[in-house]
Amino acid sequence: MRFRSKKVRNQKHLNRVRRLPCLVCSSPPQNHAHHIQFAEQRGFGQKVGDQWVVPLCDVCHHKLHTAKEGEKLFWVFEGVDGLKVAEDLWRQTNETDDKHKNL
Repeated sequence: MRFRSKKVRNQKHLNRVRRLPCLVCSSPPQNHAHHIQFAEQRGFGQKVGDQWVVPLCDVCHHKLHTAKEGEKLFWVFEGVDGLKVAEDLWRQTNETDDKHKNL
């Protein structure tokens, strides 16, 4: 597991991520906000926090969930650092929120 962190829930962030192009194939929005399952410890049937989401289209999201090699290798084969992208997206959402608070 990468991190042990609080399971953050943030609907605004999820909606923002859904409006981005697919991380794998660049398909235009509306996309899914995929929770990267290995980003933190979780209980059975629980999702990781919303700070660990990336945009995926229907096709790529299905491909990820049916990949025999598992999610970690899916990202390796696609040449994408999903965790880094998720961290950057989370930071961008929070920076945007902070700017609006200061107005």
